[in-house]
Amino acid sequence: MLPIVGVCFVRDGHLLTVRKRDTEMFMLVGGKIEDGETALAAGVREITEEVGLVVAPEHLELLGEFDAPAANESATWIDSTVFVVTTPVQLMNDDDAPTTPDPSAQAEIEELRHLDLYPDAVSAAEDTLAPLIRRQVLPMLRRRDSRFWSAHVRADSPYRLAQEPQG
Repeated sequence: MLPIVGVCFVRDGHLLTVRKRDTEMFMLVGGKIEDGETALAAGVREITEEVGLVVAPEHLELLGEFDAPAANESATWIDSTVFVVTTPVQLMNDDDAPTTPDPSAQAEIEELRHLDLYPDAVSAAEDTLAPLIRRQVLPMLRRRDSRFWSAHVRADSPYRLAQEPQG
């Protein structure tokens, strides 16, 4: 088992996923836990290394611990600790007003994708998602926030798609 950490950034009904250089599958921000490092410390480090953001450890909440096949390493299983960022990442701009920075691909990250958590969008992207996201993370996120998964989305919901019929 390969010990790894994953971090969920959920904003405006989308989950941030990343694709590493020379790979095909999208996964969570995160990576291998180094010797002597806690999962929490690894999560904070990986956020900065992969997407250029700084998140304080107290803003990471444990989603769960899961075993899954590795997305890009054949015949390898991962022992993953997954966190959710619990507060919007904010910086102060030149006017001393908080701004929400956008993540950017750093280090080995080739591509960022904001996965729409609406069920049809998840189904369309399923073949490109790491097993950890498909099998464990998405079901846990569903339990945390049923707005993403109800059969009927309220008309005033921020998760309603523009083309979705009203009523």
